Amino acid sequence: MNKPTVSFISALLAFFLLCPGSAQARAKFAGEFLALGAGARALGMGSAFVAVSDDATAGVWNPAGLTRIRRREAHAQHAEQFGGLVNHDQVNFGATLRGAGSVGFSLLRVGVDNIPITLLEHPDRPIGPDNRPVRVGSVSASDYAVHLSYARAVRKGLAAGGSVKLIRRKTGSGTGFGYGLDAGVLWDAAPGLVFGLAVRDLTQSRITYSSAATDKIAPTALVGVAYTWRFAALRGRLTGSLSAGLGQDAVSIEDGRRFNAGVEYSLRETVALRLGAEEGHFTAGGGVRFYGRFGVDVAFLSRSDLENSYRISAMVQF
Repeated sequence: MNKPTVSFISALLAFFLLCPGSAQARAKFAGEFLALGAGARALGMGSAFVAVSDDATAGVWNPAGLTRIRRREAHAQHAEQFGGLVNHDQVNFGATLRGAGSVGFSLLRVGVDNIPITLLEHPDRPIGPDNRPVRVGSVSASDYAVHLSYARAVRKGLAAGGSVKLIRRKTGSGTGFGYGLDAGVLWDAAPGLVFGLAVRDLTQSRITYSSAATDKIAPTALVGVAYTWRFAALRGRLTGSLSAGLGQDAVSIEDGRRFNAGVEYSLRETVALRLGAEEGHFTAGGGVRFYGRFGVDVAFLSRSDLENSYRISAMVQF
């Protein structure tokens, strides 16, 4: 993507976020940053992670997955979307309480920093070689969300969980605060076969801005299935997963854009390779584990319409 295109997207984004008259557009995309997910492992698998969730990022993907954590686990992520235009950072924590379920914490930030504000050198004249825009300042737009999660086993093979979300949006001089609820279920239907269901913004999350404007994020249901094959001779496992989004703001499954798929091959729980498709876009990634409790994962998302995105994450169990 060339610089003029990046500048245009930045300006367009700032317009939608900052202008009072763009409430409809702002409302439409109010929850988009919450749909980015968490972790390079998940992105490498095409974000088909609803039925796979088994680490500290489960509070974001499917809170029920927190019951699969066996140790305390901390996770950190940095991602650059669309050629570095959008930064996506996140920290996650999960732990199992003895006989009292599992808890999780997630903090995410998605931001577009230093969006240029320009004016014509001579505002009363048309733009041209002798009257070009000059930068007079900059503005940043950022979204924050905190997930406080709890999960527990309902019975053997069935777990349920939920997350309380606190949301803060800052766009120039305007600020918005909101809250919401997520819920999820994981069902081990057979050895190696798992079904997952996660409902985001269960009660239609509400964001209220300093200007007195409000946004509502419509509920979205994510359904998924995953199957794991184990190869004892190679001490490896292969996991395949599928997921789809359903809801008022979800794109229809028939066009393939809300359908995610991914595979992960792990050798001796030390080295992993991943491939996937996120809403029709190719993804790939890999990861390594050290001493059984440290790990680093990377992922890549290819897009033909915008620049590629990269994500790196690290985790530690203790």
